[in-house]
Amino acid sequence: TGAFFCKRDEVDRRSPICLLNALAFHLAAMCPDFRSELLQSLEDKRDILVNMDVTTRFDALLKQPLLAIKKAASPNAPFIFIIDALDELEGLEIANLIQYLLEVVVLAGPWLKLIVTSRDLPHIRKAMDYGNTIHIERDLFKDDDAKSDIRLYVLHRIELEDLDYLVPIVDRLVDKADGLFIWIRTAVELIKDAEEGRDTLIQSILDKSVFDDKEMQMTAMYMTVLESASKSKEAKAVVQMIVGLLVATSGTGPLPISGLYVFLPPRRKNELWLSLSEFTSLVKKMRPVLKFSTGHEGNLTPARPDQSLVQAYHLSFIDFIMKETISFEDVDGKNVTRHNEFWTDPVALHRDMAAGCFEIMASGSRDTKDEEGGKGGLRFNICSLESSCKTNKDVDDLLLRI
Repeated sequence: TGAFFCKRDEVDRRSPICLLNALAFHLAAMCPDFRSELLQSLEDKRDILVNMDVTTRFDALLKQPLLAIKKAASPNAPFIFIIDALDELEGLEIANLIQYLLEVVVLAGPWLKLIVTSRDLPHIRKAMDYGNTIHIERDLFKDDDAKSDIRLYVLHRIELEDLDYLVPIVDRLVDKADGLFIWIRTAVELIKDAEEGRDTLIQSILDKSVFDDKEMQMTAMYMTVLESASKSKEAKAVVQMIVGLLVATSGTGPLPISGLYVFLPPRRKNELWLSLSEFTSLVKKMRPVLKFSTGHEGNLTPARPDQSLVQAYHLSFIDFIMKETISFEDVDGKNVTRHNEFWTDPVALHRDMAAGCFEIMASGSRDTKDEEGGKGGLRFNICSLESSCKTNKDVDDLLLRI
């Protein structure tokens, strides 16, 4: 077996080209005949190998080698390749990529099976429908096993973390999840983190309708999380800025909490100014929809809470924040559309971020003076080296100077 896990916030994981590379690599690893033909194809095209587009790469890495071994004996064992979260790939080439994947299955024959998971998006469904004679579709939302698995998940969390207050409502939570694992995960985290008013919060979650539209289902949950984190008008303004920054950085990699903090407008311009510790506390209140990491392999703990890298836990949260208007159900049970109060105009956001970068480069912070009262920011010999003739390794205390 082999696998490729697509992720929109990682460059190598959102590239269709990287997916094709991975599939070709795994096929070559398990099938000697394919490996020989692949090496020959790469040798023939080595002059254009680096700059191959998706179509050329498919032809060189998969189509031509598979055509060459079509009459050869099939491998002794079937090969299964899993593509997870196909909808997180970037660009307008996903439809073409799906066509190529379907063609790979046809060329390889019965010894190759592809398992693809994705949200049910129109452009993906349309591309898949062209191959409806060679693929089997399964809707996990309508799968009875999904409900059983969600129930097991909740019971496991209760046992693992002593969440006994969830025991009486397990079945109701499972019914509300309606097959959505990300919904139940977010709900459990939100209830667990509630510092006060847990019973009221639980009741509000249970009182919400179950929507046929799964996007509306998640919109209602995400609104609950953000409203719980922003109890005041001032806090809501900062939460709106935080989620906007998460959207802006979602395609380039996560920033630490302290990195997000520096983009807050300076005290002289911002009546809603927060200290770093207050800002960190507010970010932590959004934990049910966020993921924190150190940026290092292993389970290392950052020296300070504000050094944790922060990003959206699930792609659907980024999609929710990017919508200027959202659909929800009013008290009469009617679907209505309203302005998303946590949406930020991307043009204004990027303008403010650019201004913040220039202010930081000029003075070391977004305030007029740095913390020591002197001039910060970029300057000649910023590390105060005695000589510019030394290499980095020859400066014993370089890390202390940075």
